[in-house]
Amino acid sequence: MRKIGVIGSLNPESTIEYYKIIVRTYNELKGGISFPKMIIDSLDLDKIGNYMSNNEWNKF
Repeated sequence: MRKIGVIGSLNPESTIEYYKIIVRTYNELKGGISFPKMIIDSLDLDKIGNYMSNNEWNKF
């Protein structure tokens, strides 16, 4: 089985919703109660904001 990657949203609450939707859909497709292999990587909004403020787009 392959592993998927998800970039976390702007807040944990919406990331939780994405995760629940992915798991629910996976179970509907596969049947049973299991969890897909996945990685959730949350963005550091402080860093992104600083890069944008300082016009440092190459650091993304």
